[in-house]
Amino acid sequence: MSFTLYTTTRASRELERLPVEAKKRISFRIERLAANPFPRDTAKLKGLGDAYRLRVGKYRVLYRVV
Repeated sequence: MSFTLYTTTRASRELERLPVEAKKRISFRIERLAANPFPRDTAKLKGLGDAYRLRVGKYRVLYRVV
């Protein structure tokens, strides 16, 4: 089963501001979320319902599964 990914305008702008190497790693991990939105290295955020955190090096990707 494959999921559809949506990004906010703000998230897209923030990603574009990152260094090229970080942008590649983060984009790759975000694309992999379409196949498996719950990889082992994610953490459910408390108090935010359906929000999760994915660590990519020193960066964090916050996302929701709807």
